[in-house]
Amino acid sequence: MRIGLQRQLACPKALQFLHNALQSSGQVNFPPALCNDCARQRPIRLRRNSNIAVKSLEDPSHEERSQHDLSNAEKLSRDALVRRQFVNFKLQVVGSPQKAFTGGKSWRKYLRTFAQIDEQADLSSQSSHLVKHVKFRTDFELWLELVRFRRRIYGVDGLRTIWKHIQEGDLRLPTYGYIAEELWQQFLDLGFEDDDVLKEIFVYATKLKDDTGSSWHNLYAKTLAQFLQQKPRKAWSCHTQLKKYFPPTVQQFQHLFPVSLSNKMTRRTFLRMHKEFPNHRVYDTAIPELCRQKMYTTALRWHRILAEERNDLPSSSKICEPLIRYLTLSGNTARSIEITQRLVAAGVSFPAPLNRSSKLNLAISDNFVSKQLAEVFGVKRMRFDDAFCARFFATKVFSIDTAINGLSILGINAIGPISLREMAAKEHEVPYSMSMRQRLKQLEERKISIGKSTFSLLVRRLANENQDLVLRDLVTCDLHPDTFDDKDLQENLLAFYQNKGDQVAFDRTLAVLTARTPSHLYDVKRSNLILRAHMARRDVSNIVLAVERMRELRLPIEPRSCSYLRTTVMQRRRLGKRPLHTKDLHLVIRVWQYTLQSGGIIAPLAWREILRRLGKSHRLTEFETLALWLVDWYSSPKGAQRPIALGKEAKS
Repeated sequence: MRIGLQRQLACPKALQFLHNALQSSGQVNFPPALCNDCARQRPIRLRRNSNIAVKSLEDPSHEERSQHDLSNAEKLSRDALVRRQFVNFKLQVVGSPQKAFTGGKSWRKYLRTFAQIDEQADLSSQSSHLVKHVKFRTDFELWLELVRFRRRIYGVDGLRTIWKHIQEGDLRLPTYGYIAEELWQQFLDLGFEDDDVLKEIFVYATKLKDDTGSSWHNLYAKTLAQFLQQKPRKAWSCHTQLKKYFPPTVQQFQHLFPVSLSNKMTRRTFLRMHKEFPNHRVYDTAIPELCRQKMYTTALRWHRILAEERNDLPSSSKICEPLIRYLTLSGNTARSIEITQRLVAAGVSFPAPLNRSSKLNLAISDNFVSKQLAEVFGVKRMRFDDAFCARFFATKVFSIDTAINGLSILGINAIGPISLREMAAKEHEVPYSMSMRQRLKQLEERKISIGKSTFSLLVRRLANENQDLVLRDLVTCDLHPDTFDDKDLQENLLAFYQNKGDQVAFDRTLAVLTARTPSHLYDVKRSNLILRAHMARRDVSNIVLAVERMRELRLPIEPRSCSYLRTTVMQRRRLGKRPLHTKDLHLVIRVWQYTLQSGGIIAPLAWREILRRLGKSHRLTEFETLALWLVDWYSSPKGAQRPIALGKEAKS
């Protein structure tokens, strides 16, 4: 049949015409489903040269043309015509529950709203479902979408209806790929909450393997990893059910070991499981992990079980090296030699220096020494922190040399600022800076670092610069070394010491604030700190002198100093009101001008408050002069070369 005729027959009016015409001839009766089904399809526009006309009540001439077309169609067999109609449309029985999902399109168009997804995911309802249709029954991407929805909205318990339908429908879940991984894991989460469902999963997986020969490879590992942490007794029960049909790989079994370290019962369960898998080597995983967690007693017992009883040997000598090191340093040299000899006899090769305990080049860690001291003297384990090391230097019984040697023997490779201060305070040799340089060199020879704190850097720098007075004041002051890292606190102290007239403390605070400043920026940093100290005291005369001195030395003013000048010198002004005092306004203008001329940056909007104050104070001449200068500066690459000359009112 031609395509044009097929498009004509898809129109409901054309089919109604054929139905009426054939019924009037008494030859054949079309089933009612023909018109009903086609009425749901999209109507197709008729062509002008169509061989079949549509019956119309509005135009009687259509009836004559219809009779003419029908007489031409009578040349063909009416039975053949009817068969062609049925073959081309492929009608289905009206009322079928699968009728709504036909059409060959994706299932996603039926899951566009929350209500649609909720209805399709609720398999306990009596409505029609996509997954019950033969086309989508094995589409596990659709199943995964429904599982995700039920888990997200109703939790793990929402998966029961889907799992029940999979069992009753005798579906075979996939065993490979990302869809299989997530589907099995979701149903396992349900099984972890319900023991009956977990048994059903085991039975289903066993039947699936018997029927297809394939299974999900992570069933054993995921199940045992869950129960080893929470229910060790349940883990052994699951192991007995899964070991035959779903044995783990060597790598999967090794990954279960870190999970079994939570308590003694889980470790015993893991050893029982390992006994039934003699070919799964876990020595390379177990012993290093136990030594890493400082469980040396357990590691020694596991070595005896694995290596001596079950012939699970290390792959190389590096695997058991932490255990042998522990035995050697703890004084159990005989046991370490015995283990080494047995492993060598079993075929594990060791380098020559390791067989001789006298040639072991092993460092004693602070954790190891702390543990040994706790066991020998029966005291609580301690940490060798900065406060502990400071007591070595502060104790009068120990000299500085004895304290340094003692820290070196204990394996301490770094001291903090508190320990360094106690050592420096105990030093009384003259000249002081030279003796401190020798002590720092002595620490370096013992490979003991003083750290990178501000206090440590400042002690080293002052000692190298031979500033004995400032260095001694730094060590003996009542400030904690950690406060030297607080820049805001130190700047406040700088202004306080300047107002108090304490020059030594002022110089010390300057040294603290410039401790991390590069040498080429030292003068700029120091001058700006002094300038801000004058600003904090509102000392206008010293501010002017400091600015003039910086101009002579061509030192730029930092942006922080400019903003600090505005907040300290200029008093607050009420919105819409004139300022109470404007005598310090010329100082701000001069400093900001010099900042621009020395290469600094001041945003144009920052001048708005200056211009407002000049205008509200009726200083219109200065307002005009400053405005013209600002226009000339910000519009020219170089700007003005000289500051403006203020009037007499500004100078008063």
